[in-house]
Amino acid sequence: MPHSSTANVFEGKNFASAYLGNGKSFQVVPDMPKRLAGKDIGTPAGGILSTIDDLHQWNSALYSGKILKPETLKQFSSKSAERHHAILGKMGYGYGIMMNIGKPECYFHSGYVKGSPSLNIYYPQTKTSVIILSNIANEEKGKSSTFRPHMEVKKITDHLENTLLQLKSKHSLSLYSNREAESEQQ
Repeated sequence: MPHSSTANVFEGKNFASAYLGNGKSFQVVPDMPKRLAGKDIGTPAGGILSTIDDLHQWNSALYSGKILKPETLKQFSSKSAERHHAILGKMGYGYGIMMNIGKPECYFHSGYVKGSPSLNIYYPQTKTSVIILSNIANEEKGKSSTFRPHMEVKKITDHLENTLLQLKSKHSLSLYSNREAESEQQ
């Protein structure tokens, strides 16, 4: 993950500033990315800087067993509880990972530091990552409003994933039926 770092060691030049407000009226969040390394945020709660490409690489490595042993990955991605998240709604919860209760199978996690809402979604059946990194938030309207676009994208991608899996299932069934018909003709 060549473009990922913690805020306390970040030395890069390409950093997208964070903003509070909306597209018409906004102000820059001061002291970024240094403020992410402060005691009030720290690395586990948002002090990691990354890119969409690096997070996709992370998802691929994590869910293919390159980071965790298979038994640990199974525990990590198994629902241990259900909870109601104030923004994301009802979900399953594993060891630090959120998941859909119904279909499609999907793992996700949100993040928020001042001006920077994010959502990382992974669909294991198709090995698809959907990653949203934002750098503007209208905190006056609340976090529900800030995450509305992220949740709309998740609804759309959940629907697309379900549709893709249904099409794959129908295609597999069609191939199986065609093979059976060919076998009977011989």
